[in-house]
Amino acid sequence: ATAYTRLGYLHETVVPTYFFQRSLPRLPIPDLSRTLDRYVYFAAPLVAPADLEASRKRLEGFKAGPGPEIQAELKRRAAATYSSYISPLWFDMYLKDRQPLPINYNPQLTFVDEEAPGRRGQADRAARLVDASVAFYRTLRDLQLEPDVFHTKPRVTETALWRAAVCCLPESVSFYGAAALGAYPLDMSQYKSLFESTRIPLPGRDALRKADTWQTLERHIVVQHRSRLWRLQVVGPDGRSLGVPAIERSIQEILTQGRAKPPGSREDPPPLGILTSMDRDRWAAARASLEGASEVNRAALKAVDDALFAVCLEDAAPESLVDVNNTMLHGDGTNRWFDKSFQLIVTANAKAAVNFEHAWGDGVAVLRYFNEVHRAACALPSAPQRPARGPRAPPPSG
Repeated sequence: ATAYTRLGYLHETVVPTYFFQRSLPRLPIPDLSRTLDRYVYFAAPLVAPADLEASRKRLEGFKAGPGPEIQAELKRRAAATYSSYISPLWFDMYLKDRQPLPINYNPQLTFVDEEAPGRRGQADRAARLVDASVAFYRTLRDLQLEPDVFHTKPRVTETALWRAAVCCLPESVSFYGAAALGAYPLDMSQYKSLFESTRIPLPGRDALRKADTWQTLERHIVVQHRSRLWRLQVVGPDGRSLGVPAIERSIQEILTQGRAKPPGSREDPPPLGILTSMDRDRWAAARASLEGASEVNRAALKAVDDALFAVCLEDAAPESLVDVNNTMLHGDGTNRWFDKSFQLIVTANAKAAVNFEHAWGDGVAVLRYFNEVHRAACALPSAPQRPARGPRAPPPSG
């Protein structure tokens, strides 16, 4: 099986990626009386009878007092949000928390090991994962990513006829037309933050920032090996990937340069990425200090922020389940950038994982990316032993 379509996408869709978004039903706000009744129902098996009776009396006072006014305010806030009144509170839960991201928030997903013959190790696997990730990015960018739909009657709805028919519906009612036949479109708003986004540390509450790169089709990633960060272009002026041979050559150059010196060499720069593992307020202060020190620093940090995603090249070669999990979840922190939307981690023995920042999204978007990129990367051939000359991987200034 080939990894991509003729145009270099993972697949091509008749139904545009965000076709159902406008018609998705909003999460309803229950009537106040029903909410209070449900509270009592769920509390009953958990508390003593005397405590339950005390709660009932307080709820009666709430219903007769400030309850209706608070309910009205809740409805007003819900009407002003894209999806649900819960959404702003959900973001605050993540962005206001001052705990460090690793372990507390950033999860990791480890890819299964590749067993196909002829694979050549770390640079080879990293290059194919990067190329497949770029293909996913292009498929999403050009609205060729098939919408997320939960099919309860796949024999009816996972067909070319259903796709052609649903496209004839107005977008404003498309969800209901699909649901009438047992196909339930899912929200895809999180996909817009999968690439080119990062979490910016700020005092009190962090911010999610999306790169403003509409002026050009060229895109880069940030590659970390030991304490160095490299800016590596992976999408050319035509908007297509530079290809596995070129990407592998650049990754191999990074590894060769890094391993020409012993670990912890005095010539290496300080491990800037470890700052992203700090308490958020301390990292916010450190980042503000770095940005205020020079324009070079600001440009270097912007290069990291604007990258499609981060790639972490590990010198470690973990084998046991515990060692693999520890490496992918946090490592020693020196070659990570926990603020990026996601990081591809590839170890010296070619094990690989995705570590992602949790505030922008959760498992729906990441798991689809994870599965589709894995399939595509496994289907890609390794580059020739002497890959064609490709772009170099210059470090970001600073």
